Amino acid sequence: MIKLFVLSIGRVDWNIWRPILKTLNKKKYKFNIIATAMHFEKKYGISYKLILSDGFKINHKIKFNFRESNPKDINYQISKYVEYFTNIFKNKNIDFLLVIGDRFETLAATVAATSFKIPIIHFHGGEITEGSLDNQYRNAITKLSHIHLVSNSVYKKRIIQLGEEKWRVKLLGAPALHNLNFTNTLDKKNFFKKYSLNLYKEIFLVNFNSESINFEKTIDQIKVLFKALVIFKNKNILVTDTNFDNHSNVISKYINNMKEKFNFIKVVKYLGEDYVSAMRYSKVMIGNSSSGVIEAASFKLPVINIGLRQKGRMMPKNVINTSFDKMKIIKSIKYSQSKEFLKKIKNLKNPYENKNFSNNLKKIFSDLSIIKKNKLIAKKFIDLKI
Repeated sequence: MIKLFVLSIGRVDWNIWRPILKTLNKKKYKFNIIATAMHFEKKYGISYKLILSDGFKINHKIKFNFRESNPKDINYQISKYVEYFTNIFKNKNIDFLLVIGDRFETLAATVAATSFKIPIIHFHGGEITEGSLDNQYRNAITKLSHIHLVSNSVYKKRIIQLGEEKWRVKLLGAPALHNLNFTNTLDKKNFFKKYSLNLYKEIFLVNFNSESINFEKTIDQIKVLFKALVIFKNKNILVTDTNFDNHSNVISKYINNMKEKFNFIKVVKYLGEDYVSAMRYSKVMIGNSSSGVIEAASFKLPVINIGLRQKGRMMPKNVINTSFDKMKIIKSIKYSQSKEFLKKIKNLKNPYENKNFSNNLKKIFSDLSIIKKNKLIAKKFIDLKI
């Protein structure tokens, strides 16, 4: 039986792991799940329970007391995470470590795994988010990894540009889209009731995180965003609380202050699976979340993507890019609701979706199981012809 160690740091990545692990045959693969970070934080919904409710066992728990969301404390956490992962990996017979994306916790895991010569499979590499320090974390994780499962062909090309051998890079599609098949949604009336929304008003869904590359501008950016949002008093402004990141505490404090001032603004700490329902019933998504770039297109949901955080990602046609300017944000929101724009995205197909996701995933893992470990670990650097 092939031993797969799976790192999950919160609700967002568990929505990606769920379809992957449910697709792979439990009789062939033994899952060892490491849960940490936001999974154990009350603010983020104590989401480790999702793993258990999906029928999976958590083999290792790393409960970390969150400190301030500033560079000094994040670096401290990285060093402690390397130590924690080292203690988990030592004396273990691990066939593969599976990681997702671009978090600093993930970087720490891949650093620790490298010393033990553990083959690493990385999902969602090759993507670019110019406004986030996660961009550098992601590229570092890519170079520490041995197999890359990417969400579209553009990102496959980028990883090859980083010197990776072509056979190591596999086109899979975005697993989160396949996760929609495993997610239960509330009917509209119950969703509005659960979150105390006015059933006779439309929902504007807001999901905003700091541009960690410009984290010192966070407070100015969030103020501009809400100056635009308060114009739409006749809507339900449904705001999701932020992820743990540089200056995330600044955002959280500000949006909760705005909730107290305006009764049409609702702040939800944790939507969980209801996030899918939120996308289904909203008229527009506003902010800078990756879900606006990847998942929203499956609902033909207009997205106002503000600033640089997602710059560099391939944008579906439902995404309207704008800057942190009050009037530009208002104009973009109004345009997203126009007949012209809605007609434009009526027949939109999500470029991140792969209809053959399940079969492709099974074949990729089946092929990997017969590759000798030495071949996986000994990486070559492929020079491009310039």
